[in-house]
Amino acid sequence: MKSSVKSLWAALFALSTSGVMFSSACGGSDPSGADAGAAVEPDASSVATADATTQQAGLDATQAGPDAATPPDAATPLDASAGGPYGTLAVNYATDFLLDRAQMQDQSYMQAHASAVMTSAAFSGTYTGAAKAIPPGGSTSKCYGFRVASGSTSAVVIVTQQSRTSQGLRSPVIQLEFVSDAIAVGSHNLGRGQDDTVSLLLVDGAGTASQCVAAVGRGTIEVTDATHTTAEGGSLAFTSTSILLYHPTASPWGDLTASIETDGMGVCAKQ
Repeated sequence: MKSSVKSLWAALFALSTSGVMFSSACGGSDPSGADAGAAVEPDASSVATADATTQQAGLDATQAGPDAATPPDAATPLDASAGGPYGTLAVNYATDFLLDRAQMQDQSYMQAHASAVMTSAAFSGTYTGAAKAIPPGGSTSKCYGFRVASGSTSAVVIVTQQSRTSQGLRSPVIQLEFVSDAIAVGSHNLGRGQDDTVSLLLVDGAGTASQCVAAVGRGTIEVTDATHTTAEGGSLAFTSTSILLYHPTASPWGDLTASIETDGMGVCAKQ
């Protein structure tokens, strides 16, 4: 499976400037104190080169990894120091309106479709050897899905979760990507292998000079609704309780550093 992280930043910028993502209607606490995990929102210069055509670029080196068709055992002990899983993640996501990536920087479009943004965390779990919480404590979270189509490049569907305090975005930002917008109801393998139909990245420091990929995912998700996902406005719902996270240098597909750097991102130091 091929994937890219670049389209994420354009989407982040679109949402952060639309006034929709973290409005006063959002629930949850919003601490006023400085937070070491906080990150500023992406600016236009950091995402100006983001292009949906990169969905099929980068991470080619991951194709030769082991077959991910066999889902991992969710009971596998977490042992990041030995190159094993780096955390666990569960997800329960649903939307009745997939946004159109091409219109997401239009504030009026985002305001008209504010209901497309899930006003709570869809993804939850822990990551790193220190078992950092997802979402971070004391933050508010939003989750939204959008379809990306560009010329001859195959269309994809991306679901992104952001968390925030009054200091700005908090790590991690989560990106889950379906390799095709023609999504079928049923079980999907999630990973970086040739036969996987879904991929997942965790990114720390979003919108800063130090943004980097903190973890990649492996597991399965169960799609319970996928209606008209090949166009704007489709509905999508999926769940999983068995996603394992790996540091990119110690993934089931080997060291992903080179392919991630080729795609324009760095790899976070293991924690």
